[in-house]
Amino acid sequence: MILGDVLTAARRVATGPSHGERPASGTSAPSRDLAAEMRAGLGRGEFFLVFQPQIDLLSQQITGVEALVRWQHPRNRILLPSQFIPVAEQSGLIVPLGNQMLRLACLEASRWRSGPLAGVKISVSGYPLQVRHEGFIQHIASTLHQTALPTERLVIQLPEGAIAHPGHANFSVLKRLRQRGVKLAITGFGTGFSCLAYLPQVPVSSLKIDSSFLSDIPGNTRNEAVTRTIVELGRTLKLRLVAEGVETEAQADFLRAIGCDAAQGPLYAPPQTASNLSEWVQAWPRGKGAVPRAVQPGSQQPLPGA
Repeated sequence: MILGDVLTAARRVATGPSHGERPASGTSAPSRDLAAEMRAGLGRGEFFLVFQPQIDLLSQQITGVEALVRWQHPRNRILLPSQFIPVAEQSGLIVPLGNQMLRLACLEASRWRSGPLAGVKISVSGYPLQVRHEGFIQHIASTLHQTALPTERLVIQLPEGAIAHPGHANFSVLKRLRQRGVKLAITGFGTGFSCLAYLPQVPVSSLKIDSSFLSDIPGNTRNEAVTRTIVELGRTLKLRLVAEGVETEAQADFLRAIGCDAAQGPLYAPPQTASNLSEWVQAWPRGKGAVPRAVQPGSQQPLPGA
């Protein structure tokens, strides 16, 4: 099966829209209400980050941490990104939200000066509208300066929809970021519009394998073929490969055997608050202590700093 066929099949396996897709035209009343709540929540500091470590599949060392946004809704509910990011993109609030979360992530990572997290990279989500915003590069530069985080420790994660052909304005922005030392990653590779013709020219340093491809692995030959193909492509292009949503030792063993570099997911640790992450790293590798519980959506939690 050739690469194009494999990735076409991959899109049928993956579920849910990618963050790179264009939102549907028109805005419903519930969406407008949620956007208004989000706008107020941004001003009140209701959005916060949880963190999930990335583990080297060979050395078992912590090689990165992904920052994931959550919303402490006023009605004592913690909302996941899938519950508010589409509205944020449609309303344009994704720009201030993304910028706010970037600053929080860099600030937290700048505190990792010793121990297992010293020098570890922090991965932060970027979004197509945010990348197109005129002040995106300057905001990243000023954030790194204000938080004193070394440039090489920041990874901006982008969906396939944000990766464009070399003549597109987005491409120029990404190239300038890479020239400044910021690392770029493509998330959910193969689940959206795979820019295979442009991938060798895109200034990315890593590919993230979507968790949907790990379903029933090992054993599901179709998913195994897709995952193996993505890994082979990444290694040919000298890109780092990180698998998301790893749940079992069998999945980790399969990924290690085919040459995937790193993994994250419930097998290692759930997304957790900064304080829980600090406890978790002291207990890693596994066996030294219990893994803290994840912050669960729908639970009642105090606001960070409260």
